[in-house]
Amino acid sequence: MATGIGERLREARRARGLDLEEVAERTKIRSRYLRALEDEDWDLLPGATYVRGFLHAYAELLGLDAEAVVEEYR
Repeated sequence: MATGIGERLREARRARGLDLEEVAERTKIRSRYLRALEDEDWDLLPGATYVRGFLHAYAELLGLDAEAVVEEYR
């Protein structure tokens, strides 16, 4: 079964021992937006351009292939 974007982000964050507040501080993305990314609740996010930027920054921080994550979102 394929893992969704949000689940991969959450698992990678937890594997690195980070909480949402730490990630928010390091990426300058509000924790509510990070939670929305992990929950794949796209309607809570400000728009597609922001979502792509948020996904890229978040995935990069977690050591994931940021371009692949953004492409999957598209």
